[in-house]
Amino acid sequence: TNDQGSQLTQLVEHGTATYISSPQVVSEYMGLQWFRGFPNGTHYIEVINATDPIYGSPYQTSQIANRSVEWLKGLNDSKPFFVYLGPHAPHVPASPAPWHEDAFEGIQAPKTINYNVSSPNKARHIRQNPPINDLLECWIDQHMRDRWASLLSVDDMVVAVHNTIRDMGRLDNTYFIYTSDHGYHLGQWTIPREKEHAYETDIRVPFLISGPGIPKQSVLGDMAGAVDLLPTILDLAGLEIPSGVDGKSFAKRLTSQDTETVPARDRLLIEFEATSTQDNGFIK
Repeated sequence: TNDQGSQLTQLVEHGTATYISSPQVVSEYMGLQWFRGFPNGTHYIEVINATDPIYGSPYQTSQIANRSVEWLKGLNDSKPFFVYLGPHAPHVPASPAPWHEDAFEGIQAPKTINYNVSSPNKARHIRQNPPINDLLECWIDQHMRDRWASLLSVDDMVVAVHNTIRDMGRLDNTYFIYTSDHGYHLGQWTIPREKEHAYETDIRVPFLISGPGIPKQSVLGDMAGAVDLLPTILDLAGLEIPSGVDGKSFAKRLTSQDTETVPARDRLLIEFEATSTQDNGFIK
């Protein structure tokens, strides 16, 4: 989060998470400070050795992957577990790992039908944007390459965690959920980069789930959002969903594929406190 230290300290104080190993400054891809929280309620800041870093590199996504694998290997084989991995990639500055930084040379950002389209009839923060020139287009393409390259380390992390759980013999009773917090503009409506608008580019996210009872390669076309994750996870785990939860579980539609008798969400409110186009500042 943007208030990482405070939020992590609260997790420890309230006993919400039994173990935490997280970057202290989430936007630092090569950050050396890591927040460590433990089941006994204690916490401290670990400082990685810059010249001889643990796990070979301070690169954030790789650190998260290695720390998570180490934690998983120390678990009791029969005890249920929940692990949350939240790398900053591919958020700005979208710094790839050194070993992946040239992976997508020559790739360009997709030129969608609304790429670099001026919109005089839209809201002020959209219509005021100048057209994208050659220099800015070059930057957008490089940003696209960096984002993709940074995601290769996320792929490495997913493989490492999946294979660790497989080696533990826990694949048959473990759910994997892969998603993101928002979509992204890359030149659409002349916005070079942004995520805070009510357009499809911003609100659509990857949303993949695998686990017991979910048919392989099935596609569920339901409307769902991040707010629905908590009740869905509780439902899949066979736990009671508190009455005050905002979201709606779609677990039964996932596992039974019963799209007739189990109702789906038919609306979802999208809100953001402030919006911007990065180049033109924030508008409340």
